[in-house]
Amino acid sequence: MRELLRNAQLTEPFVVRIASRRPCRPATLRCVFEERRWRTRPAVALALVRNPFVETELALKLLGGLGTQDLRDVSRDGVLHPLVRAVAARIADGRGG
Repeated sequence: MRELLRNAQLTEPFVVRIASRRPCRPATLRCVFEERRWRTRPAVALALVRNPFVETELALKLLGGLGTQDLRDVSRDGVLHPLVRAVAARIADGRGG
């Protein structure tokens, strides 16, 4: 997985598909997170956060980079860890949006 993610020909839509896949091994999602090239892309970060198989710690680290509407959507997603939903709501409320 790490080698695939480092491939210069890999496209963002393909990485989003990997990050969105359910079920998915948490180790695979961690590999996506660990590649800075991909975790800094908003669509990839959102796909990771919205995946219930991602480690809670990783999802929490990505929340600050999401838009306010995405945070509101995450806060209402009953499939996600309650802590992720609560922190997303708090960040969105803090932005006033």
